[in-house]
Parts: sequence; structure tokens; C-alpha cells
Amino acid sequence: MPDHPQIRQRRKDHINGLFTQLNNLWPDVDILIITQNWKDFVPSEVNNKVVRVNFEEKLGILKARQVLREEFLKLDYDYIIFMDDDCDKIKLDGDHAHLDYMTEIDKHPSGLCFICSENHWHHHDDMARGPLNLFALSKDLFEKEPFVEIDIEKFEGMEDDIYVEYLWHKYPEKRFIAPTTIHHTNSFKYMYVMHYAQYEIAPPTWFMNVGAVQFYKIWHNTNYVIECYEAGEFDLEKIKENKAKWQM
Repeated sequence: MPDHPQIRQRRKDHINGLFTQLNNLWPDVDILIITQNWKDFVPSEVNNKVVRVNFEEKLGILKARQVLREEFLKLDYDYIIFMDDDCDKIKLDGDHAHLDYMTEIDKHPSGLCFICSENHWHHHDDMARGPLNLFALSKDLFEKEPFVEIDIEKFEGMEDDIYVEYLWHKYPEKRFIAPTTIHHTNSFKYMYVMHYAQYEIAPPTWFMNVGAVQFYKIWHNTNYVIECYEAGEFDLEKIKENKAKWQM
């Protein structure tokens, strides 16, 4: 969490809103959260069991995801459902959509649950998937597939988009689509582009220093890696070796 007072407060507001909605939708689902630089901040009280792994130092985005995976694999759960702390408003189509979503996951003990998103970037419009918000992944596949070694803070690409696309293309027999659509507030990374240099949308700390050239590299590399996945090439080191396509 950033130290800038205005941005920090906005992040707190987003996290409190997310906790409240998760409590209202799925109060019996435990929450595992990796916190960085939270200090004295305590989120809204919820009925959910909250497992918090705290770090005072900055881990960075990729390392925090790796720690999340390590901590999850220690626990006795069959599935992980991802949520970013920048998703503060969740709405699913239909009064029973939150129950239908869980029922669908129960039908697939080893799978990848993709959910349609009305306002997230999609590489292909005909594929119902988005980044990590409400993306569900079975434990056996998460054990097999760590997060891709893409560091957005080094402008290598959008690691969440790339990871989801990697799984989509590598495991077509495992994927299934949730019987609902998620409507939610745009991720900070997209809102910040639309409202560049405006603190009101509380961007991630690292993103405030991204210029046009770095942002182009992020999007270019993201699209390039996904194109390789579509072509059946999943070796990330080999993908990065193509200096004509991979931008540093």
C-alpha cells in the first residue's frame, strides 16, 4: 500500500468495499490476503475467516503473487478464487448468480473457471475471459503451474493477463465458463491510463512513474506473448529470446 495520504486512503476505501461485498456474496468462503505496508490499517469486519500474511517491506507485484501461491498451497483448499484489491464493486448477473458460480466450480474438481467481464480488456472478443478477478483455479493445476515470470514493474508485460491466457491455451480441456457475467470497477491500471496523473483513482505506486514508452512496451510484450501461446509456444524463455519481438 502506498504512503501518499490521498492514494492510501483511496486504497483503503477500495479494500473495505471489496471485503464488504465478499462478505455479502460468500460469507462462508475464507479470504487469504498478502498485505504489504498496511501498518495500522484494519479492513472492514467480515464473517469470512481472514488469513492475512503481512509484510512491512515491499515485495513487488510478481513476488507478492508468488508468496500468495506458496501460502495457498500450504492450506487445505481445493480451489483458489482470485480477486485484486483494486476491484471495489462487484455485480453478477442474476439474483442467484453468486450461488450458480460456486455450483459450477463444484462440478469441476480440477479445472479453470473463466468469467465474462463487461469492462476488462480481452485479447479476443469471442473468448469469455478476463484477468484474475473471480478467476478460479484448482489446487492441482496451481501446484503444477506457478505464475509466469513476467514482471510488470520492469515493463515486461501484464502478468495477470498473460498468466490467464497461458492457462486458457495450455489446458483447453480443463477450462469452463461461469454461468454469469461480472460487472466491476475498472482495474487501477486501466483507469490510470484514462485519467493520467489524477490521484482520485488511486493507482498502484509503481504505475505513477510509467511513461508512454514504458506503457507501450508493456502492451506490446503482452500481446506478443499471447500470440505465441495461441501458436502453441509456451516456453517463456524461448519467447523472450526473439529480440525482434520482445522489447526491453
